[in-house]
Amino acid sequence: MFELKIPPLLLAGAIAVAMTVGFFMTSTWDVIDPVRIAAGVVLACAGLAIMFTGAATFRRHGTTFNPKKPNEASLVVRTGIYEKTRNPMYLGMLVGLCGVAIVLSGMVVWWGPLVYFLWINFFQIIPEERAMEKNFGSDYLDYKKTAKRWI
Repeated sequence: MFELKIPPLLLAGAIAVAMTVGFFMTSTWDVIDPVRIAAGVVLACAGLAIMFTGAATFRRHGTTFNPKKPNEASLVVRTGIYEKTRNPMYLGMLVGLCGVAIVLSGMVVWWGPLVYFLWINFFQIIPEERAMEKNFGSDYLDYKKTAKRWI
């Protein structure tokens, strides 16, 4: 029902906005900790770098990274960041959301990365993996043995 319906980048953006709104509705920034904010910004930037590295690798190989149409993939990419993780774009978004949670600093905001992680696993990655197994068979199954879903 929900499989492959919501683009992951849109989901991550909506969650980041909801985390921020929720934080400001329930908390105040009484103490601004520059170290915590810097750490969160660095983590969010690292997440963006991971995400863009994955997208650039797909582009270099000439395959699609349209998350709503995994059946259009033309090959199994195994090089670069894809040697370590099968889902660097989703990993990058998750890391970015963790960076936002650190900047905001309230326990109430940690629901965001958790919801993203669960949603992406069940409604995006698992359907994508089914499509990849159908399209590429043993080639994809062999790749799954060498690279983790996340890290």
